[in-house]
Amino acid sequence: MSDIESVITKNSELFSDNESQVITNSVSQIGLIDCKIKEDDVIEIEDIILGGDFLSESNIPEALLRCPLCQKIDSIRLILKIFNPTQKDSQYCLNSDDRWLYILQCASCLNKDGSIRCIRHIKYNDSFDLNDIETDVAKDVLNMNIQSNPFDLTNSSATNPFAAANPFASSNPFESKPAVTPSAQLENTKVNNEKMLENQKKQKHDLKKDLNVNLDKAYTPYFIYLEDEKFNPNVKKANEMKSSKINYDNIQIDDPSIDLKDIQKKSSDVKEQELDPMVNKLTTSLTDPQFNKFINIIEYNSDQILRLSPAPIFFKTDEFVKTYYQKKKNNHNIPKLKGSSSPRTFELQLMPYAISKLESNLEIDLKNRGMEWGTILVFTDSDNYVPSGKRGERGHEEFVEEFVHVQWDD
Repeated sequence: MSDIESVITKNSELFSDNESQVITNSVSQIGLIDCKIKEDDVIEIEDIILGGDFLSESNIPEALLRCPLCQKIDSIRLILKIFNPTQKDSQYCLNSDDRWLYILQCASCLNKDGSIRCIRHIKYNDSFDLNDIETDVAKDVLNMNIQSNPFDLTNSSATNPFAAANPFASSNPFESKPAVTPSAQLENTKVNNEKMLENQKKQKHDLKKDLNVNLDKAYTPYFIYLEDEKFNPNVKKANEMKSSKINYDNIQIDDPSIDLKDIQKKSSDVKEQELDPMVNKLTTSLTDPQFNKFINIIEYNSDQILRLSPAPIFFKTDEFVKTYYQKKKNNHNIPKLKGSSSPRTFELQLMPYAISKLESNLEIDLKNRGMEWGTILVFTDSDNYVPSGKRGERGHEEFVEEFVHVQWDD
């Protein structure tokens, strides 16, 4: 099974563009940078935000903002805020409720286990049931939608203004390529116009003044948008690692103390104790199947900030990963939320490209170290359990800390 096949589940819906051979996996979504947040931008509850100083607006209790390592509150920074309603209704949370995840980091305990955490936030809304809609009203609405489409030839009552004569029809009797229908041409024109207007709006937006944030307390803020994950075979891969044999000619090492010849010797069964520890570490990462899979997958969408998918892709093979694959059927290595009888399941992960954006305006050097994680994996309670044990009244809010596993880039 290829790396691509391994991230596409049995329940995935796949769409392939026959011309470009691009495969779209509708089950997995990736988050991409939309734009920097500007001073006059209005933040909606559905917005996905990378960075920024928005914790004061979240009403997260102080106890959940306190770093478990240093006990500080003022050093907590927001990495990601995502609005992600539940797909499965439970007694604790419905799809109609507002649900956010906040990924937080303590800047004072940078790159330490426990410094990155996730808070789940639920705000209860009034629920409604589609079954409450009268059957005859629903039918009327459906009929109205059908009759309102002048190009729907399956509707006997609809009239097609282009049915009598198609000015775009091909006059070549041997032409195998189907003629572009007027409706398709109108749709293409509409799409092109929308793209042009969107580009113009984006250009104007980029000229506006960035939202001012105190970089000592918050990271640079961006809007994130989601789209289905796509695998384009024509994408040029910077580091091809499909075979088990490593092409050392394409590897560039900035550290002059590391000799690639030593790494090649290591691959030829040279005794480990004869090699420099830094060489051993580099060799391990290059030959780690999880790391290679990780690189092979993100090469198709190297600018992805986050992934929402049925299963994670791991940055490296660590003890957590080994146990995860041994016991993933019952998730024994992922602790349940206290009080809940349901297991935690994988929900999303942050990707390393996010670091370059978060730290885009920071001075990162040997004295001021930056973030050094490969991926941040978030696992949440499958039923959205809350300490109160029940779904709250309208406007009531619940906050719960979820499980995070960070794979450090060390």
